[in-house]
This record gives sequence, C-alpha cells and structure tokens, in this order.
Amino acid sequence: MTTSVNLSLQLVQPLLQNAGADVERATIRQTQHQLNAATIRRTAVARTYAAQVIAAYWTLALAWRQLDVHKLTAEATKKQLAAIQRGMKSGAIARSDALPFEQSLAASEIDIASSERDIIDQSIALRTLVGLEMPSDHVAIRPDELPKVVPRQLDLQGIVRRSVAASDDLRAALEDVRAAEAQWAASTRNLRPRLDLTLNGGPSGTAALPKFDPGAATSAMIRTPGYSAGATLTFELPFARNAVKGAYQNDRASVARTRFNLAADRRQIISDTTQLVYDARTDARIVELAQEEARIAQANLEAEQNKFENGHSTANEIVRRYIDLEAARVQVESATADYIVSLAKIEAATGEILPHYGIRMLDLEAVTESALGNK
Repeated sequence: MTTSVNLSLQLVQPLLQNAGADVERATIRQTQHQLNAATIRRTAVARTYAAQVIAAYWTLALAWRQLDVHKLTAEATKKQLAAIQRGMKSGAIARSDALPFEQSLAASEIDIASSERDIIDQSIALRTLVGLEMPSDHVAIRPDELPKVVPRQLDLQGIVRRSVAASDDLRAALEDVRAAEAQWAASTRNLRPRLDLTLNGGPSGTAALPKFDPGAATSAMIRTPGYSAGATLTFELPFARNAVKGAYQNDRASVARTRFNLAADRRQIISDTTQLVYDARTDARIVELAQEEARIAQANLEAEQNKFENGHSTANEIVRRYIDLEAARVQVESATADYIVSLAKIEAATGEILPHYGIRMLDLEAVTESALGNK
C-alpha cells in the first residue's frame, strides 16, 4: 500500500477571450467613470441652485421696489387730492375734479396691498429655498436695494466658449461615454474564442507503508520530493454565442447613445448660452428705454399739472399721467431685476458664479472619511 501527497500550483492565463485589462478592469473603470460623473454633476447642481437663489433674492428686491413705487404714487395722489379739496372749499374747483383722484388713490391702495402680499409670498419662497426658519411673525425679508444698472458689452463668442469649457454637464456626459466604452471594450474582447493556457506543477511525496499514513508521505515529500509539471492549452468556440453577441450589441448601442447625448448636450449648451446673452442684451436695452420713458412720463405729468392749474386740462388727464409714470417706474425696476438675473445665469453657465459669491464645494470623500472616523 502506498500513500501519496501532492502539492500543486495551477496558473490559468486567458490568451483571447477574457484576456487583458479591458476585461479584467472593466467593472472598476466603469464604476470610476460613473463616480466621476456623479461628482461632477454636484457642481452643476450647485451652480443652478446658486442662480436660483440669486433670482429669488432679486425678485424679492423687485417686489419691495414695486411697493415703494406704488406708495410713491399714492402719496403724490393724496397731495394732488388735498390741493383739489382745498380748491373745492373755495369754490374754484368742482367736486367732479376730485373723483378721478379718489379712484386713483383707491387703485393705488389695492396695488400696495397686492405688493405687500407678493413680498410675503416671495419671502416665504426664499426662506424655503435656502432653508431659513419660518418665524411666526416678521416673515418678510428686506434685501438690498436693486443696484443701478450699468449695461456692459457681452462678448457672445467668448461667453459661449467659456460655457462649453466650464460645463459640468459636458464633463459628466464625457465620463458617461468613457464608462460605456469601458464596458464595450470588455464585451468586444469577449467576442473572441476561448484560448486558455494552463500551467500546473509542484512537489510530491510517496510512502510505501502497510497502512494509510499521509504524515509519512508528507515527510517524504519534504525530504526527497519528486516534482511534476504540466501545461494545457484549451480552445473553445461555442456555436451561436447569442448571449455574448447580445452583450456586445447592447454595449455598442450604449456607447453610441452616450456619444450622441454628449453632442446633443454641447449643442444645447451653445443654444442656451446664446439665448442668455441675447436676453441680457435685451434686458439692458429695456432698462435704458424704461429709464427714458420714466423721465418723459415725469415731464408729462408736470406739464399736465401746470395746464390743469391754468384751466387747460382735466383731472382725468392728470390721473392718466400718474398711471403712465407709475407704469414706467415699475418697468424700470422690473427690467433692472431681469438684467441682474440674466447676468447671474450667464455666470452660472460660464462657471463663474460660485467663485463670485465665495461658494466652495466640499470634498465629499474627505467629509465621508471624517464622518466614519478615519481622519
């Protein structure tokens, strides 16, 4: 009776199918690119969020300015009405001349109430957007005054170029392409036939004893070992291979889809940025025109008031001039807010908005490690 102990080491090296880093590291590469895409999109979300906060802030500032305009109109109407009422007492002015001003004053009070409600609505929206507490009283937020607009030249080509270069959406889409390509490379490699080289060998020991004794055989292998070695070349080419071909076609389609999305995203960014620049240019032009309209409306009101004092105009005409002036002032403030928001959107598109407002993205990996107590 003999007892044998063999210690064998076997190495298998694929030569065709499953060979190379394309297959071995496909999942790692795909996961890394997907992680990169998700991380990059964080910044895109942050830019969009910053633009939303800025828009909400200046929209609230606009609501306050509109309230101030309505109050200014109401005060001017009250003064004009008081002057007419004094004339009525002396008999120089008829009662009918006071009616248009009384109606205008009532309309102004309605506008004031509507503006106050709009301020509360906008304040609640801003608090919700930025996560501020909602107090039981004093909900309204008073932002800074709308700044005076000094329209500046906007270089369309330069802004579009910076938007494309800084686009996190494009960078993330490129990572999506690379993730799909990593998977496609693996499935392309797996279209090949199987050709595996197997090498095996190792020491062995044999003991001729009357009973089964692996210990003695192991000692023999250590003292006077024998050796064995072998090599095997395995070739395999299954019929049809529908599963492998299906995976290849699916991965190929995924690459084509992500590449198309990348090109479509680039076209969309160029289109959106172009639209933003033209919107900002239009807003700047409207600001200038509205300011000129307000200046003319003020001059018309003053001229109409002089004509009324000389008996050459009516109360209705003066009220109409007040309405024109108020509309022009509201238009100035509205166009100013629109222009500021358009510039913020352009900064978001070019990647300048976060540094402009001192916003820095957290390192998620460092924060996670710290939370886990690893740092």
